[in-house]
Amino acid sequence: MNDSYTVKQNLTSSSKTFQGRVHRIAIYLQSKVLEIIDSNDSAFYLIYFKNSILGGGELEEITEKTFLHKAFREGIVCYASHPLFPLLLPKGRTIHLPKTNDIFTQLQNHLSLLEVSLAATCMDNFIEKQQLVSIIRQIFNHFKRNGHFAKAYQTAKILLAFSPGIRAIQEIIRASEFEKYRKIEQPPLLMELFYYQNRTERKCEIYLHQLLKQQSRSLERLILFINLFEIKHDFYDFPDFLSLLKHELKPTDQYAVLKFLCECSPAYSPLIEQLIQEQISLKQYPEALSFIVNRIPQLSSTHYEIIERIIEHVDTSYILHLPNVNQIINHLYLTEPAKKEDLVRRLITNLLKIYEPSKVKEWLHPIRENNSCLQICSEVDELESLSRNLDQLMKLGELYYQLGLVDQSIECFAWEMELNPTLLEPIRWLSKLYEEKGMKEEADNYKKLSIHMAKRA
Repeated sequence: MNDSYTVKQNLTSSSKTFQGRVHRIAIYLQSKVLEIIDSNDSAFYLIYFKNSILGGGELEEITEKTFLHKAFREGIVCYASHPLFPLLLPKGRTIHLPKTNDIFTQLQNHLSLLEVSLAATCMDNFIEKQQLVSIIRQIFNHFKRNGHFAKAYQTAKILLAFSPGIRAIQEIIRASEFEKYRKIEQPPLLMELFYYQNRTERKCEIYLHQLLKQQSRSLERLILFINLFEIKHDFYDFPDFLSLLKHELKPTDQYAVLKFLCECSPAYSPLIEQLIQEQISLKQYPEALSFIVNRIPQLSSTHYEIIERIIEHVDTSYILHLPNVNQIINHLYLTEPAKKEDLVRRLITNLLKIYEPSKVKEWLHPIRENNSCLQICSEVDELESLSRNLDQLMKLGELYYQLGLVDQSIECFAWEMELNPTLLEPIRWLSKLYEEKGMKEEADNYKKLSIHMAKRA
């Protein structure tokens, strides 16, 4: 549920509060950005790095080439319709932003200095770029001064990616003490950006998954799987996706993801089969039946077997609203005629409450082609024949009664009573049927009428 969030920001001499709903969330590298919109359509941006809140602020527009611009352009953007959107929302409704001067000091309590330098590059929409450059240079100088040349080199690369025009840093890392690090493959902190930007290429997709897996960033892996399926309508490793889905999410959330992906691309058969399995395991039988009938163009014998398993759990009126269900029934219970008889009888009984026998007979036509031995077919034929003859209202009423259609039976006997007011039999039937319906007053009235007529006879 995307309810309202309150962001509290302590400034130097005052405090500021912003309240609104999360409109969209960008997942980019190791960061997460929430765009919160208030009732006046003002936007507040909240930035997290490795689940630690960095800060944020209200912006009228996002400047090009800044971190936020890259996050929403190059990252994975999730809206409220995304199945994992609720899992990305803050747990508390009130969010307290750290003071700008304290952010990077506090981060050092649970992040490495390399990670702090990368986190600094996320804040250029709210902190002067030169101040951020100064923070990263301090980290670089710390590593260099203490002889940690590998980390110093990585920090320099982060700094140059953030601000390419710093010639002093370019000159320093050309020095001999950094020579061997220039030949080594880029570290994960830097390679992730390249993989992210090129994630639609299969090689980069695989490397990015491997990197996220090594760092136990499972939710981001799921988001990556979903994002690339939306783009390519394919998985590079569907079993891995399913394993991750089952390990990380509750059954209801698993179902939400599968349903979202199937709506995105209903042609990926392994995904469809998995969704149907999940629907059945969650006892969502109507949804499973509807999905099979409406979303799978060519039903196989396996699909018909699944329908046989679930259709008995689905309400009759729901079944009848599905398209071409009478043609689908033709393929069900091929070796179990008794079950087919029960199903068709259940459906026919419901249809006869709404339609005339002639219309129901027409609906039965596709089923009758290969199932002429069904008793219900003969009964509908008889109903249709009797309904065309006013002299057969008594038989018609009795047949309706045998089918459990008391209201239709009452209608027939009432008509017979009107046409032949001296006959006792329809009056006795009406007394009996109203008694069965629990309508005691009407039953007693017809009973008294039948006794009175019998005495006069």
